[in-house]
Amino acid sequence: MNSIHFLVFGRFPTEKAYGGHLISNAKSFVENGYKVNVYYPSTNNSKTIDLDPNEYYSISDNINFTEIRHRDITGTAVYNYLPKIIQSLLWSISGIFWAIKVKRDRENQPAVLWSTNPNLLLFSSYSNDPLIVELHGAARYIQRISLKCITIYRRKHIFVATTESILDYAQNLTEYSLHLPNAVDSRIFKPSRKKNNKITFGYVGMFETYGVEKGIYATIDIFSKVLETTDDFELVIMGGPDELLSKYKQYVENLPIKSKITFVPYGTQQDAADKMSKLDVGLVPYPKSKHMTDFSSPLKFHEYASSGCAIIASDIKSNKEVEKQGYSISYYSSGSEYEQRILDFIKGKDSLVEDSEVNLETAEKNSWNKRTDTVINKLKRL
Repeated sequence: MNSIHFLVFGRFPTEKAYGGHLISNAKSFVENGYKVNVYYPSTNNSKTIDLDPNEYYSISDNINFTEIRHRDITGTAVYNYLPKIIQSLLWSISGIFWAIKVKRDRENQPAVLWSTNPNLLLFSSYSNDPLIVELHGAARYIQRISLKCITIYRRKHIFVATTESILDYAQNLTEYSLHLPNAVDSRIFKPSRKKNNKITFGYVGMFETYGVEKGIYATIDIFSKVLETTDDFELVIMGGPDELLSKYKQYVENLPIKSKITFVPYGTQQDAADKMSKLDVGLVPYPKSKHMTDFSSPLKFHEYASSGCAIIASDIKSNKEVEKQGYSISYYSSGSEYEQRILDFIKGKDSLVEDSEVNLETAEKNSWNKRTDTVINKLKRL
C-alpha cells in the first residue's frame, strides 16, 4: 500500500481553515487507497485545543496521528513582545528543527510527503521521497529558499496552486505545477431539511487573516442599512477569535441591528457545518488586501454551496476565480451594491432557490476525491 505523510507545524487540531483543509485532503487519500499519517507538533500556548484530532474532527477514516514533541516558542512570555519579523524567523527555524525530528521518526521508510510549508518538506524528506507542496501564498524568507532547494534537490515534486496568482508564481519555479482550487466534503457540509421562517444570512469562519479583518464590521453596517428598509431577515455571525467576537457584540450593543444578529463561537468543524446547513445565504465579504486578493482560495464558497446556500461575495480577484468552477455567486463592488444584493434575495425568493440548486449540484462535482485523483495521476508521471 502507498503511504503519505501530512505535515503541519502549528496548533493542531485547530479551528482555523488549514486544519480542515489538511483533514479533507487526508481523507481523500485514504479513499484512494493510501495509508495516511499526520505529523503535528505538541503545543502549549493559550490557544491550544486540548482534544485528540480524531475527536475534534470526528474522524472515522483510517488516519494515524503522530504528535512529535516540540518546545513551543509561541507559548513563552517573551515571544509576543518580539518584532513580527523576528517572530517569523524564530518560528521558521523552530519548524526546521521539528521537521528533522519527523525525519528521524520516519526511519527512511518510503512515503509521499504533503505540506503547505516547504521548510517542513525539505528537512523531513529523503532524496527519493515524492513531495506535494500546497502553495497558499507566495513564500517568503526561508520558505522561498526551501522551495528553490526542493526544485533542485528533490526531483519528485508537485507544486499545487489554489489560485491563478499562485500558479503564475509556481510556474516560475518548476514545470511540475498544478492549478487545483479547493474543494468540499459533501458528507460533512450538507443542507438541513429545516430552514428558518425568515431568510437567514450568515458568515461562518475566522474573522481575520494575517491581521486583516475580513469585512464583518462592514457587513454589520450594511445590514443596519437593510434594516431601515425591511426586518424580514436574520443574520448569523459564527467564528473566532473570541476577542473579535466580543468586539462585534460590543459594536452592536446600542444599535437596532442587535436584535437581528446571533453571535456564535466557532467550535468544531462539525459545529460550523451544522450552522451553515441552516443558512439561506452565505457571505464572503473579504476586503481588498494583498493576501486575500491574490492568494486566498476560500473553502467557504464550497462549504456554503454544499450546504445548499446562495452566496454573496465581494468582487476581489480570488473570489471572482471561484465562479469559474460553476457556482452561482452574487458579487458586489461597493457598499451600496452589497446592500442591494441582500435586498434582492429578501424580495426574490425564487432566485434564492435557483442559486441554491445550482450550487448544490456544482459542489458535488468539486469534491476532494476528484481533486486528489488529479494529484495522484500527476505523481505517477514523476
